[in-house]
Amino acid sequence: MVSPKHANFLINTGGATAADIEGLGEEVRRRVYEMTGVVLEWEIHRIGLPTPDFKTLTQDGQAVPPGAAGPSARAVG
Repeated sequence: MVSPKHANFLINTGGATAADIEGLGEEVRRRVYEMTGVVLEWEIHRIGLPTPDFKTLTQDGQAVPPGAAGPSARAVG
């Protein structure tokens, strides 16, 4: 869940996986971009690779197909 006190905090209230939390963060990023045109950047640095069905956003807010994320994709933020 997104913290009701600070939207920059994502909280695992039970059995969520790292992929679940990352997916929630990407959903927040997508919605913010759709509503404002602002691309949020992750403040954390991820270790490892995203799951095959996971999508990231480029700097211009476009979805990157799974497995195609390169230097121009914002995989950290």
